[in-house]
Amino acid sequence: MSQDKERLPAPPAPNSYLRNWLQIALVAIRRVPKLAECHPATLIGAVIESLTAAAGDAPAHFYRTAAGAEVDLVFEGRGRKRYAVEIKRSTAPAVSKGFWTGCADLEATESIVTYLGDEPIPLGGKVRALGLRDALEWVRERVRSDG
Repeated sequence: MSQDKERLPAPPAPNSYLRNWLQIALVAIRRVPKLAECHPATLIGAVIESLTAAAGDAPAHFYRTAAGAEVDLVFEGRGRKRYAVEIKRSTAPAVSKGFWTGCADLEATESIVTYLGDEPIPLGGKVRALGLRDALEWVRERVRSDG
């Protein structure tokens, strides 16, 4: 990562997102379409909490530059490996130029987009969209075993 890129502080500790999961549980979500109706911050907080828990002790950060490059979650692995995760509240994921730029800035080893579907979807390059269940497994396999 070049020195001229701005790195913002990491998001709050994962346990601060507990209320997001409680809110989801209280509305008794049983299907993905209902999950999509949650407030965006609630959904994103719950996904971040789940993914960081799956990563174990691996450091996790948010990345954003003044120029608009942004990655929702970056895991730091051994050997300077970085894993980028974008979180989408959609069943038809697409990523912005800012995500591609952020991945390039970070020199991400691998990247995924977590979305509300179930089927893996190739998005180009080394990036694919995964449902939350598959994204959790992806993090466990790569980040936890690497970090």
